[in-house]
Amino acid sequence: MSPSPAHKINSARIKKWLLTYVVLATFTLLALRNLLAPGFFETHDGIVHVMRLAHFDQAFLSGQFPVRWLPGWMAGYGSPVFNFNWNLPYYAGVLLHQAGLSYVESIKAVIIVSSLLSVLFCFLFLYQMTHNRLGAVVGAILYVWAPYYFSDVFIRGAIGETVSFVFFPLLFWLALLAFGQPRSNQLALLSLPWVLAAFILGHNVMSLVGTAVFILYSLFLLKSQNNLKMRPLSLLVFSLLGGIALSAFFWLPAVAEKKYDQVSHLRAIYNYQDHFVPVSSLLFSPWRYGYSNPSQPDKSMSFQLGIVHWVGITVALVWVYRRRKVPGWDRNTVIFFLGLCFISLLGVTRLVQPLYGISFISGLNNFPWRLLEVATFSSSVVIGLFISSLKRRAKLFSASLLLCSFILYWSYGRIVTEKYSLTDQQALEPVAATNGIYRDTEYLPLWANYFALLEQRGVSAERHFRSDSGTLTNTTTHQLTTSALVTCQAECAVELEQFYFPGWIAAIDGHNIPVYANEFGLVATKLTPGVHELSVSFVDTPVRRIANTVSLISLLGLGGWTLLVRLRYGSIYQI
Repeated sequence: MSPSPAHKINSARIKKWLLTYVVLATFTLLALRNLLAPGFFETHDGIVHVMRLAHFDQAFLSGQFPVRWLPGWMAGYGSPVFNFNWNLPYYAGVLLHQAGLSYVESIKAVIIVSSLLSVLFCFLFLYQMTHNRLGAVVGAILYVWAPYYFSDVFIRGAIGETVSFVFFPLLFWLALLAFGQPRSNQLALLSLPWVLAAFILGHNVMSLVGTAVFILYSLFLLKSQNNLKMRPLSLLVFSLLGGIALSAFFWLPAVAEKKYDQVSHLRAIYNYQDHFVPVSSLLFSPWRYGYSNPSQPDKSMSFQLGIVHWVGITVALVWVYRRRKVPGWDRNTVIFFLGLCFISLLGVTRLVQPLYGISFISGLNNFPWRLLEVATFSSSVVIGLFISSLKRRAKLFSASLLLCSFILYWSYGRIVTEKYSLTDQQALEPVAATNGIYRDTEYLPLWANYFALLEQRGVSAERHFRSDSGTLTNTTTHQLTTSALVTCQAECAVELEQFYFPGWIAAIDGHNIPVYANEFGLVATKLTPGVHELSVSFVDTPVRRIANTVSLISLLGLGGWTLLVRLRYGSIYQI
């Protein structure tokens, strides 16, 4: 029996979609081809992420959730790094490591998977707008075939920002489904809080920037639909509040307890005034391994948007200007993304320096050039929209752009620094975690006298007690609790070789006693004469417990609501 015409149509459509995904995946893997080789390589932050993941994995497996304190980090004296730092990529890394990958392979896998998702969601967003496969494919490919993306991966080793590339097209796609058509997609609406929460967990700074442009785009869509009314606006607010509530377990303690870490004292090191980019460097700057030094382009990392991206948005800009009404797509949509691109490019230059005089802005983003991620996204969207509008020569223009991208950017997508191998055991060693790494001291408690402690005592191999005059026996450690039997002939001071931070508590013979930070910033307490059962533990503070409760209630509420809507409406993501 021969297949029905409907079956043939469906089969052809499935093959077309599979071919599209294969093409997108192929070009993405070509961009990241060097990551498929064994070993790792030198970047600004890459080695830190591998070592952090190793200690994060150990903390998670010991029963700590959410992970806030790494007891083996900072030469074994501990750090509250994940009370402040984004953590979603590390939870993903834990899953990959438990699946059998090494820590190095897990970090590389997070980069590769996030890159594949970035391209996929950019394609889905563009295709939802244009229903033009060619334009959507080219725009999505240029989203990762871009100098700033290559810089994040191969120069900076910025895994958080690499993951954040996923969320810009994903949020815009969901916004288009939820607010860009006469009848809102219910599942898209309910997905928004979850995606916003994941974005916040994925990267602190870029989630704030991404949420801001998501709000602008949602309002633009509602205005385009003449639908700036109470119900859709309330749904938008619901999405925002839902994402904020779901992620409260992370951001609320980070904000409330920020005054206790050393980040505020690093403005002299990471001064935003040193990181504004000259316009000439946006047009072109040499590709090399280096740190952020925009005032000396011959020594700095590159800050170019990319010649192909400049050509694409310039052609689109001229085309929009010359035609009052652009057939095939909404002219206002192109103007919106062109405006977003140029505003974000303006935001990396010294022209916006007066805005950074506002302390809250300079405290959020001390590297203005991070806005190049927004410029990369919006310029790729503009190129995709422009190609979708072409009635003739679309294939020729697309092929020309992709060919030029490969010729000009091919050398950017490769390892340009020293390669090395790092075993899981080496990543866990306390010495390796601090050898030459100054950067992570920013998350140490304000009172931690880290370098003096290292100079005098060296690395702490285990979490154990020290006492000036007491005798310590039967020391045991379980998760974040260390206990010992202490004998004091007179009043004695006992310290635990972990830096003090709010949440450390001590008890003797079942009764809580005060703790304090000693001259090195370590957890310390005083005991009266006698034999005591001493226990020192790291627990959640009241603000952390409140934050955890808010997230749990939100999780249950939004989870139940999402399930009910799915049962009622089914899957209605229509492409």
